[in-house]
Amino acid sequence: IAVDDEGDVFVNGWGPRNPPKVVEYAAGTSRCTKLALKRPEQDQGVGVGVDPKTDDLIIEDGAGCAGGDEGRITIYQRPYGPRILARHRLHASCPAGFRLDATSSHLLVLDGYSGLRTHGGVHACGLLWVDQRLYPSARGHSMYTAGCARAVTTIPNTLPN
Repeated sequence: IAVDDEGDVFVNGWGPRNPPKVVEYAAGTSRCTKLALKRPEQDQGVGVGVDPKTDDLIIEDGAGCAGGDEGRITIYQRPYGPRILARHRLHASCPAGFRLDATSSHLLVLDGYSGLRTHGGVHACGLLWVDQRLYPSARGHSMYTAGCARAVTTIPNTLPN
């Protein structure tokens, strides 16, 4: 889920018998509109965000979690429709969401093996880490071990998403 600076809410997901999609709830409404994106999410929808500097919509998908070369981001310029501004592979293991830093120059991707594992009857989450990439190119690579994280944010977080 993400919110832009006009108060519009964006949600990615799917329902029974429906392929992945991104919908928008315009500010002040409870009705959603399916965005006519050229390439809707593939495999599993993972994340959605809005760049507060440009109003570009960022969709993260392709988390098959087979390891090694998973995930991609697709960037759409407003008005969000069939025109793709940029598309980049993340080359992650199992991407599980993202945030932009306060300058919109770095993409912080939650990555790792997110499934629950049983150790002697006790449930423990798999190893997860935060992978920092340059934004919007998704190049570069810095890794922060997160242990058992389920979400990522930036502090202070003055971003609308």
